[in-house]
Parts: sequence; C-alpha cells; structure tokens
Amino acid sequence: MQEAERAREWLEAGLAEAQAIGDELLRGQHLAAWQHRISALEPARAAQAAVALPEAADRAELLQDVIRDRVRLGLSVPEAEIAALLRCTDGFPASARVQVLNLLSETALTLAQHDREGARAIAGQLLPEAQNLPSPADEVAAIPGPHPPPPSAGQSRALGCALVGETLMVLDDPRGRACLEEAAALARDLNARDAILGFVAGAFADADPEYALQLAAEVEEPAERLAHQARLLARLDDTEQREARALALAQEALEPGSALAGAEQPRDPQVLARIAQEVAPVSTTAARVLLDAAREDAAGSPAQLRALQWTGIAGLLAVFDREASEALFRHSVEAAAEEPEAVKRATTWVVIANEMANPFPQEAAAVFARAVREAGELEATWELAHFLELVFQAERSEFLDIGGVRPLLDRIQQRVRDDDLRIPGLFGLPDVARCMVQLDGGAAETLLREWFAAARETGDTDGLAQAAMALQQFDPDGSTERLRVAREFFERRVDCTAMADFARLAAPIAPELVLESLDRIVHEGDRTEALISAGVHLLGRDPAAARSHIASLGSAEERSIGYLTGVDHLLGTGDRPRP
Repeated sequence: MQEAERAREWLEAGLAEAQAIGDELLRGQHLAAWQHRISALEPARAAQAAVALPEAADRAELLQDVIRDRVRLGLSVPEAEIAALLRCTDGFPASARVQVLNLLSETALTLAQHDREGARAIAGQLLPEAQNLPSPADEVAAIPGPHPPPPSAGQSRALGCALVGETLMVLDDPRGRACLEEAAALARDLNARDAILGFVAGAFADADPEYALQLAAEVEEPAERLAHQARLLARLDDTEQREARALALAQEALEPGSALAGAEQPRDPQVLARIAQEVAPVSTTAARVLLDAAREDAAGSPAQLRALQWTGIAGLLAVFDREASEALFRHSVEAAAEEPEAVKRATTWVVIANEMANPFPQEAAAVFARAVREAGELEATWELAHFLELVFQAERSEFLDIGGVRPLLDRIQQRVRDDDLRIPGLFGLPDVARCMVQLDGGAAETLLREWFAAARETGDTDGLAQAAMALQQFDPDGSTERLRVAREFFERRVDCTAMADFARLAAPIAPELVLESLDRIVHEGDRTEALISAGVHLLGRDPAAARSHIASLGSAEERSIGYLTGVDHLLGTGDRPRP
C-alpha cells in the first residue's frame, strides 16, 4: 500500500475517533486539527469544512494550509477561497494581514507557471487588500500603551503594496507600477525605508531599470546603496553604459571621505569585496579596482584577520584573474604565518586551503598539509578539538583531501580514551568517532563500540543510548540488543522520567523494545506517548501491528492523537496544528 493510501486509511480512522470524543470543546479541537491533515490529501474537502469553524483565526489558518496544498498538488486555487481567506483577516492586526498577502502573492507567482490568468485573478483580489491596510499614522495610533511604538510600526501598508505590486509587475499587470510607487512613497518616512526601497527597486529591475537605479540611489546606508546599484547595472541594455556606470560606482566607493568609512574608522575591506562581487558580472575592471583597494585596506589588519580578508578577496579574484588570485592566496598563507598563536595559524591555513581547493587544488593541498603539521605541535585538547571541528565542517570543499589528518586523529584518539565521557562539553571518543566516519568507517565503528563499552562501565545512560543509535549505521541488526542493554541502565535511574526518556530515544530504532517496556514507564501520559511513538514507527515494518497498537489505546481522544501522529509521520505534516 502506498503511503498516501495508508495515510488516508489512518486519517479516516482518526477522524472517526475524533468525532466520538464526548467533550464538545475537545472534540472541536481534534476535528479542527484533522482538517489540516485532510487538506494535505483533499484540499477542497478541508476548504468546505473551514466555513464551519467558529473562530476567524482558525478559519484563516486552515484556509492558508488549503491554498498551500492546492499549489503543492498542482491544483488551481478558486477565487472564492482567496476571498474567504481575505474576509477572515478583516479584523486581524495589520502585520498578520501582511503575512497573508505574502502567502497569496507567492501563491499567485507559483500558479503563474502554468495558469497565468488564474494568477492574475488572484493578484487582482490582493490589490485592494494591500491598499486598504492602515496608513502608517493610523497604524501607529492604533498601538495601545504608554510606551513608544516599536521601530517596525507603521510599515504594514508599504510592505503590503510592495508585495502585491511586485506580483502584479511579474504578471505584466499595469497596476503593479502604481502599487510599487505607493510602497516607495510610504517607505521614505519609515524606519525600514532602506529595506523597502531596495525591494521595490528590485521589483522594477526588469521593467524599468533606470527607475530602479533611481530608487536604489535613495537608500541611505552607503554599503547597501552601492550594492543595490551594482546589482541593478546588469539590467541595462547598453554595454558601454553599464561599464561606465560600474566604474563610476567604484570611484564613488573609493573617493576620499567616502561614506563607506566612518569619521574615525577605516574603510571595511569586506564591504568593498561585497560590492565588487555584485559589480563583477557587469565590469571586471570595476570589480578589480574595488578588490585592489580592499586588498590594500586589509594590509593594515592584524595577521590572522589580514590573512582571512585576503583569502576572501582572492576567492573573488579567481573568477576573472587566476594569476592575481593565486598570488594573493600565497600572501594570505604568509600573513597567517605571522600570527603568533599556533592554533590560530593552523586553523587559518585550514580556511585558506578550503577556499583555495576549487581553483587551485594542488596548492591548497600543500597549505592544508602545512596546517596539519602545525596542528601536530598543539598540546591542549581544546586546541586540537577546535582544529578538527574546522577540518570536518559540513561546508568543506569537495576538492580538499583531508586524508592527511588521520595521524592527528589517531593521536587525539589515544589522548581522550581515558577521559571521563560524562563531563559535558569534553571532546572525547564520540567526537573522534564522528570525525572518523568521514575517513574510515571501520575505525569509526570500533570507536563507537568503545564509547558504548565505556558508557556501560561508567553507567552513563545517555551515552549508552546515543552510542547504540550511532552504531546503527554500521550494525543495524545489533541495535535492538544494544538498546536493551541501555534500557537496563535507564531502569536503575531514580528519576521517574527515565524510562519515558528511553522510549523517546529508542522508538525510531527499536519500537518493539519500547512496547515491551511500557509497564515500566511510571506516568500514564508518558506511557501513552511511548505507545503512540512505537506504534507509529512500526508503520514501515508491520502496518497491521501498528494500527492494532493505536486501536488499543484507552480513549477516543488518545486514539485520535495516535492516528494523527501516524498521518503526520506518513505525510510530513507534523508542523501543522495539533489539538
């Protein structure tokens, strides 16, 4: 049976249980939660149920799920559902109404890919809603209390007009321009003016790039203003004009007394690099001017910071000037060598090697080897731990070979074997094992088994459970037996939540073991939760048994929750409202 079919079966069973709940208020809460799951399978059915919900907030929440699900399933969105949602929000705070407009604007843009007329109809419904949001003065006046209003107060109408105006512009609706111009006019007196003006400028980028550049020029924060302008230059048709404007923008950023530097502060090389990155697609000459200035500005920074700043600049240069990039990478490496602290030298070289690995893999390998040699001289465990965490980061370049770190990992492994695994924050066998997984699965499994044995010897219940779960990837057949050992230690704990904690950890891996342990869980609520979790995690192995366990729960309310949890497991709807 397919997951959707099984979810439908559980949904109908759970809905029947919800309808059997005696308490009227509780029954209504369960039925409302079920409608959000029905929506995932049958949006139209949930939409019909929404009209019966007594609270406007509940109707709006369900209708938003209905509309999201229609889009996800590739269905059309009836104008009546849009209108119903907008009616629900009439009495909502302005900020909440803007959130709904944002959802519906995204909906229209998604629908436009296969139903442009339907998308235009939705956008047309949103226009009066945006323009009927309270004016900034009215919104601020409506905020109660003696305290001054927050900085965000008064911006709802500007945001609403910006969102809807952009949608209309994308759909080639002439009303979009006036809506966006209203957003810009409102934004000029708001605290969020820069963000809104930048958004509106981006919305005009394709239709009227000259006007977009004018709006971007009104952004007050210098770095943001120049970055917006640099990004928009690519939309100009005239190549020579783009080049000339790019060079003028670079000169503006670099001229003496530029607003990019404070009265008593030097220019920030990272800001120049950011602007260079934006302008590079239009003019490599302008980008080079900015990056050269950024490199010179970074020359006065302390050794480690200078090395990192030069590394970032070298990475940008690699796109259009490999020779200059390689030279600057070499300067970065030598700048890091000037850092007096060994751990900072080693970790900085790791960062440089990671950045170099894509354009210059051989050179990066040499830098990485230098970092490993430097790390080999470190004495403090925390220093080695910091180095290894940086080496084994998830964002590591695929072109960087970390095999050379194995001897260092073996050395720290010997060092931490006798450490007390129960000390929070201590870099120990579990951490070494997590690193080793990326180098040698067999060695990692051995370390995890040592962790399990050490935790067993010391009575570390959490360590036992975590080691058992980590070992599952290497030895799934032995996972239940290891968790059985862990359970014995959880049973010895004096706190009354011990077995409930065990059930939460073990249910995804060994649901049968959790079911065996139900009578050892003290509190009835925890026991019910454990049974539901175990039953749901049995779905993939034995659907009939899973259904039987949920059906064995003692009340309609519990059975409704059990089936609902199963549907969430099957459909991925766990983030939707629960009773």
